[in-house]
Amino acid sequence: MSALTGAKRALARPYRGVQRRLERLVFEPGLEDTNAEPPGRAASGFLFLRRGLRGCRVGPEDVLLDYGSGKGRVLLQAARYPFARVIGLELDDSLGDVARRNLERARGRVRAGSVEIVTADATTWQVPDDVTYVYMFNPFGGDVFRATIARLVESLDRRPRRLTLIYANPRWAPEILATGRFERVRVSRWPRPDIHLQRIEIFRAAA
Repeated sequence: MSALTGAKRALARPYRGVQRRLERLVFEPGLEDTNAEPPGRAASGFLFLRRGLRGCRVGPEDVLLDYGSGKGRVLLQAARYPFARVIGLELDDSLGDVARRNLERARGRVRAGSVEIVTADATTWQVPDDVTYVYMFNPFGGDVFRATIARLVESLDRRPRRLTLIYANPRWAPEILATGRFERVRVSRWPRPDIHLQRIEIFRAAA
């Protein structure tokens, strides 16, 4: 690592700390910090869901499912849209408890009909057949990801419908296309295309 690279990284650390504090003041006033995820996990960006939903018309018949909902950052964002329901699926119930507390504190900012957090394994959990939007911030990969996508396809088989899948940090996107049920309809890129973490791909399954 060069001296210049080391200096850039050293300067970036305090900047990120200030940025996170400012984001919390804007997006999460009075709530527990949703950025403090366990080791090996990262929280979705505050504006990622909004970027993914750009051009979409969310209505009172729509239901959003957030895979790996963690401490509720995306759930809190989704709850401000007029969804009929917002569902967070999380394997770690201790994270779900934080999300429940945050949602309780944010009641006055909720437009969605209801918000629920389910503790379950995504590879075996049956996807509700009214889900029309799915959000993922690279919650898992490999066999777990493939099994999760298979559960989505099973739901589409039971009830064919239009379903939009918003996939941020899309490291396993080819697995979605491999099902033959989804097409990539849009890509939202960060100004620096080399930052894969900021990339969002939007897929759609037609009825």
